[in-house]
This record gives sequence, C-alpha cells and structure tokens, in this order.
Amino acid sequence: MLKFVHLLDDAGYSVEKLNGAKTSVHIGQFSTDHAVSTIHMRPEHRSRFHGPNSLLHHFNLHGPNVSLDVTCSSYLEASHMAVQCLRRDEVDMAVKSQLISFLCRNKFEFEFSSEHDGDRIYCIIRDVLNGPDGHEDKTNCFVPSAAGQGRLLENIYSRNNFDTRKLLFVEVHGTGTPVGDPIEANCLDRFFNRSNLDP
Repeated sequence: MLKFVHLLDDAGYSVEKLNGAKTSVHIGQFSTDHAVSTIHMRPEHRSRFHGPNSLLHHFNLHGPNVSLDVTCSSYLEASHMAVQCLRRDEVDMAVKSQLISFLCRNKFEFEFSSEHDGDRIYCIIRDVLNGPDGHEDKTNCFVPSAAGQGRLLENIYSRNNFDTRKLLFVEVHGTGTPVGDPIEANCLDRFFNRSNLDP
C-alpha cells in the first residue's frame, strides 16, 4: 500500500484523483519471499491475490486486477497485460508492479507525452509481445530458446518498422545461469549484429 502511494506521488497523482477511476492493477510475482515475510498474517492476507485485490478495494479502483506467476518473466507479462488493457480501452490507467511502473493513457494529441499533462515519464512502452516457445530448441522448460527469442525480436521490431541501429540501450532479463545467459546473450548479439567496433 505504501509503495502504491509513493508511486502515485512520484507520478503526480493524488489518491483522491484515483478514487473510482478506471484503473487496473497487474502484479507479476514468482518469488515466494512474501510468504515468509508475512507469516504472522492471516492466511487470506498472505495469498498472492491479496495484493491487487487489496489495492482495488482500499483505493476504490474500478478495473481488472491480476497477480500472475510465469516464473522470471512475470513482470514482463504483467506489462503485456497492462498495455493490452490500455489499448482495448478497458481502463484509463494501469499500474504494473514488480518492477514498479506506472502507465497512463490519455486520449489527446500528445499520446504518452509529458508535454500534455505534466506526468513524469520515465520511459515509453512502444509495444509489447509475448513469445512462448514450447519445446523448440530447448533441453527442458527452464532453458530459454534461442530460436524462440530470435523470432520474438524479429516479430516485434518488424511490426513496428523500428531501425535497431537507433537503439542505445537494451535491457535484458538474464537467467543468472551458466546455461541460460549465453543463449540469451548470443541471441541478442545475432539479432542486433553489433560489435565493439560498431556500438
């Protein structure tokens, strides 16, 4: 709750402004650390659904809410769901948490622009795409697929007609494993086709 209030304050919104607003909450969480830190609480307050539900109830938000676990990509899937809610006009605002971000949709000329309403913008999400890869090019379900990730990168950049040479920074999730990290790093290297001579 406190983090949510800090989020609103940082974005320049008041709790009063969100009262009754069409706002969705999407929380990606695959760690069970919260269960340990909340052991003293009643069972219904320790479950994962409690986070988004309690935010909707306490702040009187009128929108979808979800807590999801799709392992290490939970926060990305939460972003995907939040953006889809905005695009389908189900909500005017979406809150996504794990890596806390705040998405606001306005329907005026300066879409997603801080020039329009003074919102503090940290980044612009141009597009999101989900890319499950089954068992293609994988030894088990915990290993990333180079073929699947390459296809996902190709699909999202081509459908947006975005020149990858204009990118200055790429943030990756990184498995933190000796098997997964090289697969993902090599996939990015092949797709962006850059070297230290061509940064």
